[in-house]
Amino acid sequence: MQKLIDPTLQMAALSALERVINRALRLDPATQKRLAAMAGQIFHLHCTRPDLQLFLLPRSDGVHLAAFHVGQIT
Repeated sequence: MQKLIDPTLQMAALSALERVINRALRLDPATQKRLAAMAGQIFHLHCTRPDLQLFLLPRSDGVHLAAFHVGQIT
């Protein structure tokens, strides 16, 4: 049975993780450039422990993490 994560806590955690990832990417221009090439794609990530799902959206300036996505997954 899937336990629900408090939406406020999940958004705060995703926001913090997104900031950390984007700061790290600024230190690695080569990886940031490769991710920028995937801008417009959406990756659905499913973790089993803890049981959660999130969406990774590469952008030209880093990544965006989201708890929900409506639309097609690439």
